[in-house]
Amino acid sequence: MKDVLKTLKSLIELELGIEDLATKNRKRYNVRGRTIYFILGKKYTKESYETIGSLVGRDHSTALHGRKKIYNDWTFFPLEYKDELHSLNRIEQNFLLELKGMREDKNYKYEDSKVLDLLRRKNRLLEKEIDELKKDLKQRDTKIKSLEKYAPLD
Repeated sequence: MKDVLKTLKSLIELELGIEDLATKNRKRYNVRGRTIYFILGKKYTKESYETIGSLVGRDHSTALHGRKKIYNDWTFFPLEYKDELHSLNRIEQNFLLELKGMREDKNYKYEDSKVLDLLRRKNRLLEKEIDELKKDLKQRDTKIKSLEKYAPLD
């Protein structure tokens, strides 16, 4: 089961662009990544919080806090934490694909899935491009609305 946790850790680091989940800082993106790791680690393995936390340099109480308190905040205030919930859902779907591959092929290793890795990177770049296009569209809509007051009346 530790292979599953290692795969999950690698996947989260890749998806969120985090160098190492085990870093000793509290930056929001690192906390988000560790929380997703704690949630999915507990959901898809039978490992203890101590084992789950140890792979990212945290103790059982930190893993438990991330799994329960922070996740409860995310679900209680979904609009405020929509980015976190979106990341959780996206990573969970990709993780399920990884688990399926691991179960079907006994020799499967996460590091060997280079094509999947490239597709994920491309997906992340496309998601960033979509976000930039949405921002641009929003700015243009705002400009159009401000210019509508000068539109000729029919």
